[in-house]
Amino acid sequence: MNFKFNKIDMNGFQRIWDSGHYDQHVDSWENSFANTIETEWKPIWEKAKNVWREVELESGELIGYIFLSEKTDGSAHLGYGLYKNFRGRGYSTPMCKQFLLENVPKLSKSVYHLLGTTLSDNLASKAVLEKLGFSFHQEVVEHHNDVDIVYDQFKMDLNV
Repeated sequence: MNFKFNKIDMNGFQRIWDSGHYDQHVDSWENSFANTIETEWKPIWEKAKNVWREVELESGELIGYIFLSEKTDGSAHLGYGLYKNFRGRGYSTPMCKQFLLENVPKLSKSVYHLLGTTLSDNLASKAVLEKLGFSFHQEVVEHHNDVDIVYDQFKMDLNV
């Protein structure tokens, strides 16, 4: 299985936004992209457009998104998601493995570990991170839309 990682354009960004909105997870976008004001989505687009990639199968189907974002604390954060109709097919682990193999060498030398964060109850995502070599690091609680959301953060040290 081989994946292609395309730089996202505005259409891809809208697909990603709406896939999260329609999932209706506790941390999902409150509104669909079409019903979200520009001042809410534009800052996210500005940060995401050079980092996020939309994932394509060899067949040309767009199945989700992935990113590896460098932080100033010596870490880079891995994030990914599959569009709903592509979940449960075994794509996440090989997709992330290929992406990491291609992109970790491109990280700056100041990055010494990777982080991956998922909702605490997302057992599938936690299993993917563990298969990739991440181990549980800490629980993170964020306040979002008047609700406390509990995430589990996983960490993988890089051999530098």
